[in-house]
Amino acid sequence: RSKTLAAAAKLEAAEKPLSPKRAKTLAAKSDAKPSDQALVSQSKDQASQSEDKKTKISNATKSEEVNTTLELKKKGSEFDPMAAAYWKPGEPVPFLFLARALDLISNESGRIVITEILSNVFRTIIATTPEDLLATVYLSANRIAPPHEGIELGIGDASIIRALSEAYGRKEEHVKKNLKELGDLGLVAKASRSSQKMMYKPKPLTISRVLDTFRTIAKESGKDSQDKKRSHIKGLLVAATDCEPQYIIRLLQSKMRIGLAEKTVQMALGQAAVYSEKGSPPKKVQSPFEEAAKIIKEAYSVLPIYDKIVPTLLDAGVWKLPETCNFSIGVPVGPMLAKATKSVSEIIDKFQGREYTCEYKYDGERAQIHCMEDGTVEIYSRNAERNTGKYPDVVDAISRIRKPTVKSFVLDCEIVAYDREKKRILPFQILSTRARKGVTINDIKVSVCTFGFDILYINGKPLLQEQLKVRREVFFNWQLQLHQMTSRRYKNFLTYLSTPVVKG
Repeated sequence: RSKTLAAAAKLEAAEKPLSPKRAKTLAAKSDAKPSDQALVSQSKDQASQSEDKKTKISNATKSEEVNTTLELKKKGSEFDPMAAAYWKPGEPVPFLFLARALDLISNESGRIVITEILSNVFRTIIATTPEDLLATVYLSANRIAPPHEGIELGIGDASIIRALSEAYGRKEEHVKKNLKELGDLGLVAKASRSSQKMMYKPKPLTISRVLDTFRTIAKESGKDSQDKKRSHIKGLLVAATDCEPQYIIRLLQSKMRIGLAEKTVQMALGQAAVYSEKGSPPKKVQSPFEEAAKIIKEAYSVLPIYDKIVPTLLDAGVWKLPETCNFSIGVPVGPMLAKATKSVSEIIDKFQGREYTCEYKYDGERAQIHCMEDGTVEIYSRNAERNTGKYPDVVDAISRIRKPTVKSFVLDCEIVAYDREKKRILPFQILSTRARKGVTINDIKVSVCTFGFDILYINGKPLLQEQLKVRREVFFNWQLQLHQMTSRRYKNFLTYLSTPVVKG
């Protein structure tokens, strides 16, 4: 426009002399707009400023990451929770914070170092956003809900691969090829995300959002449920940055691959609780960290629900957990598992001079039977999974033989396959042919027999703190109330059960 005006002014000047007023008007119009060169220069300056801004943000992010990593690796006594946090107190904790911590743990092999890093993570969240601690504990333990609730994601690798390819605009065959090369779908997701260009930056993921999405995925059922699950996964992957895709995929697969066991998570939680306690530990406690870890492990074994343990930990403190988190019927107790030994002589040497009991080892499935006051019966496995639908015949038998005097109980037992015609116990391989869910009594082809060996609760009274000898006496009396036996048969039954008890 400026060139056109200048050319018009020259042409007019050549044709006739300009009046002072006309010349002044043309000059003003020519100077009113910047030249093309000026526009290009201004555009370059703006681009340079934008690039500088992006560089500053990128450098700030990298500096943030380095500071967080260095801080989390510090020993507990030197760690400052506020120095590790890059969000304001009260704001939702970014999932990236946990993902980077997990990535840090993956490069460590020592349990002490791993526990310390995770403890620092928990301490940071307690100091800034304590309401996100529960979700962090669940994800760190690679869980989305208590085990006895039976909530599962219900998604396989094939669906995850498809969701990954759709989220990052890749072909499924290329994703599968990368999987064969890397051997880890999490690493494939991380590599795919880093090579993807984004038109706009999605809202950052938070720890609570990731857990809520996982639970939503688990609840999807019915028609088109797999499509809905993939849609939720795609939403997470599109918003994920840095190493987040790697750990989202691994959590979906329930394969963390970093050597982080649930007991380590509980130890780290106990350590973080001690550091975060405002008051000093009780005088009788000599090793606060060890005692706190022990308290949390015991609380979880009696009441395996983080939804009750973590809020109590934040409100009352770790030392109050034994008083507040107690056994509750309907919630399976963590079973005492066997420890292998090389020979019988080793057992005799170990228990020399002590009273102990010997029992048969049945080739079946460990079961914990809960019978509530309303007559409801639930059966749980050694991993706290609900197996009620697998053994409807056991549920029916308990409902039939339970006397009115036995209102409620929790029985620890072994369920084994049994041939009623030949009257002999069958191997576990036969028992494993039963369907896991939805078994009906009429369709049962493999009969079972239940061998009880311990009672944990009877008529509203927990027996966990009692000695085995006391529980056995209660168990024998309970058997008398439970079964319709003649006195002679019951006497023989007691003799049989009490025979293994010997003195070293």
